[in-house]
Amino acid sequence: MVGIVKRNIKLTIEYDGSAYFGWQSQNGHHATVQETVLKAIQKATGEKVILRGASRTDTGVHAFGQVANFHSLSTLPPERLRAAFNDYLPHDIIIRKAEDVPDKFNAQFKAKAKTYCYTIVTGATSSALQRHFSYYLKGRALDLKAMRKAARYLIGRHDFSALGSAAERNRRHHNIRTIYSVNIKEATTMFNGFSIRNIYGRENRIIQIIVKGKGFLYNMVRTIVGTLLLVGKGKILPEDVKKILKSRDRNKAGPTMPPHGLCLLKIEY
Repeated sequence: MVGIVKRNIKLTIEYDGSAYFGWQSQNGHHATVQETVLKAIQKATGEKVILRGASRTDTGVHAFGQVANFHSLSTLPPERLRAAFNDYLPHDIIIRKAEDVPDKFNAQFKAKAKTYCYTIVTGATSSALQRHFSYYLKGRALDLKAMRKAARYLIGRHDFSALGSAAERNRRHHNIRTIYSVNIKEATTMFNGFSIRNIYGRENRIIQIIVKGKGFLYNMVRTIVGTLLLVGKGKILPEDVKKILKSRDRNKAGPTMPPHGLCLLKIEY
């Protein structure tokens, strides 16, 4: 078709990962976010495309700012494409933004930083409405000062073998990653604006652990959170985190936390 040029379209995607086996397509064996978005694109444009995602979120993990891109011959403006895709998507996935980007843009390989947030609710009572978006720690007072001290040992370029999964450690490529920041804060609301305190009062606390890095090993963020929780509970000292990193021994680190408390907040380019 003369005069029609393929465009590179960038999508910013929000999703509740509860019903999906992660982002990446699995040859139709399980429902995934990537596969679901691909079907919506095909229905809206009539094209079979390759959809590249910035982060392969795990089963049950959520996203507020996942980024993906694909090439298309469609001539519809970005806003109309966004609306068309959303018409074909289930209610737990939404395209927040569609935009034209340069041809060389690649959502996966051009990413400079990724930010994840893990949400923990402590106190006497959990929330039924937020059970899919936070980890409940019954009646546990955490030492946030000690956790923040421990988090400082994670910042920088390190071998994170002790905080990756066994499958990741067995791969041939190195396990060196760069962490830009780890912020631990007490929030008044969840990332989606829901306030537990408004319902249950001040005995409940919302703790958010926000990790920003160049990239992560499989399960790395969830294991970072599990290790910091050991510090917060007084089971290990902040200085022990430095020793755990140096050991490269996964058995010395904390548990891998459940996926439902984790949300991909932002991808930076």
